[in-house]
Amino acid sequence: MKSREVKKYKLPSDEAKRISADLSEFADSDPHAIDGRYLVRSIYFDDPRDRALKARLKEASKRKVFRIRYYNHDDGFIRLEKKVKRNKLGKKIETQLTRDQVERILNGDYGFLADTEDPLCFELYERLEDGLYPRVVVEYTREPYAYNGARVTLDYHIKAGNEVGRFFDDDFGGEEIAEGLSVMEIKWKESLPQRVKDVIDYDHRSPDLFSKYAASRMFEAYKTYTKF
Repeated sequence: MKSREVKKYKLPSDEAKRISADLSEFADSDPHAIDGRYLVRSIYFDDPRDRALKARLKEASKRKVFRIRYYNHDDGFIRLEKKVKRNKLGKKIETQLTRDQVERILNGDYGFLADTEDPLCFELYERLEDGLYPRVVVEYTREPYAYNGARVTLDYHIKAGNEVGRFFDDDFGGEEIAEGLSVMEIKWKESLPQRVKDVIDYDHRSPDLFSKYAASRMFEAYKTYTKF
């Protein structure tokens, strides 16, 4: 997959709703969205040294993270993804998994990945052998828009939880980590259309260094700390 430029912005939810209303006037929604939205739930992996987390917090020029993701509580379509970021460019490598395969991975029974012909599955197997393991579950509601090669998403109600065994439960035990805030993400390959720039006030807005994975890990760490 060709790399795309990616920028993220934290917004008050009211401002995100205004941008959503403006985008809906000319941009296309995702065909899989229900009433313009869908629910995203992911489980992120890291190693015992938290190298993916530390790379994100330090804004390392080269970083990657593995996650497993599904949508709208539909376990009939689950993806294994590796997100790779190099400087301002990002790309995503992905393949499909079944619920049974995911449950086996979460239970430590991942040897079957070594027998697949899928290179991403085999890479995950090697990383799991080196100590990679599931760290946190992240869920949010997303509004997606596409226009002339650009993609804009607005994410609301971001929740985090560390009970990875509840990944497929309707209620995974997560808590909202950023009440009143939304995250806008913009992706494009060649150039960002002027119409999109105008709606989001691109020229007068500074991007934020925000990661749902890092924010969720920090939230869970704070909860643990405040118990003592």
